[in-house]
Amino acid sequence: MKDKEITHHNSISQGKLEDFELRELKLFLVLMADVKKESLEYNYNSIDIKKFINMGDQSYKAFEKIISNLQKRRILIFENEDQYNAYNIFSILRFNKKEKYIIVKYNEEFFPLISDFKKNFCKYKLKYIEPLTSKYSIMFYMLCKSNEFRKEFTLSVNEINEKIGKVIRSNNLEKIVLIPTIQEINQYTDINIEVIKERNGLKNKISGYKFIVSKKIIKVSNLLEKAIKKAKRNIYINKSKMLNDESIQILLSEISENDLINGLNYAYIKINKEFKTLGYLKKVILSIDETIETSNEIEMLENKEVEQKENKELKENVILVEEEQENNLIEILKRNEEQLIEYLVNVEKSDIGTLLLLKKKSKMIYENTLKRAYNKIKKEL
Repeated sequence: MKDKEITHHNSISQGKLEDFELRELKLFLVLMADVKKESLEYNYNSIDIKKFINMGDQSYKAFEKIISNLQKRRILIFENEDQYNAYNIFSILRFNKKEKYIIVKYNEEFFPLISDFKKNFCKYKLKYIEPLTSKYSIMFYMLCKSNEFRKEFTLSVNEINEKIGKVIRSNNLEKIVLIPTIQEINQYTDINIEVIKERNGLKNKISGYKFIVSKKIIKVSNLLEKAIKKAKRNIYINKSKMLNDESIQILLSEISENDLINGLNYAYIKINKEFKTLGYLKKVILSIDETIETSNEIEMLENKEVEQKENKELKENVILVEEEQENNLIEILKRNEEQLIEYLVNVEKSDIGTLLLLKKKSKMIYENTLKRAYNKIKKEL
């Protein structure tokens, strides 16, 4: 779940979310991570979601209340300073108590903001949301991601108060909201934020804050460095100039290091034509999963065939052993027939006439009778 990616229009980050509680906001983002353009309706298994919003040990009744509260929330999206649209997010959001899954249907008016856009959007992974312990941290992280391409943005004290839904003086605003929020974002997410105070020129009073947003540099390991150098020995990859410091950081933000190493080694072998986009290289890198899956399926089929062959041979060997044992037993019975009949007549009180009739008319029953006598004698010995 943590590797799932959320993509939404920037207006959601810049909208009013102050009414949301922490778990409601996390639940909203989790549900938003799975949307597809062609579908308004979704069912989600609640077990992983419950853990993600830090309710793993709590009752499903409390979890259901979070779902019910989220159903009532609206997002205010601003057209300009004086005009906004109030969106109901869901037309259906409920919890199936018996099956333990969440049923979702998005509002048709709201849905394009999370599914149908070509520009002015941001994306990030759930793993950066999960460790955040304050709704303010999530709100400011979303806001910073929507402004990441600009590198910086400014909010007045009044705008921050409006964002958080409270009126707090600047000194307390730093202590209560900004400092803990920025610390959490810098510690747990993929970006770093630096905050600079802006002051009123005449009164030297804090009027607002400038937020400087930078992407964290992910350290490149020696193993990944080797994989990059090897990939560049492919003439088409080297000619594309798609493997540079910036693109490696982009790939690392979207793909785990181990998968990237394996994918680059695969791309070194696979790519045999010119290309000009990072998207193509990423597609090839990720296609190794399909190759491995296909390879694994073939290997599983081959292993199954080997297993079936081995089982067949084992059964045949068992049958041969059983036949050999059966033949040996019949020979034993023949050699000891007189003693076995004597045992049956004297000890088991069987009728000699009946035994002779069985020998003549029903060979199988006769042999089974001798076997029974033989096994009894063996057991007594």
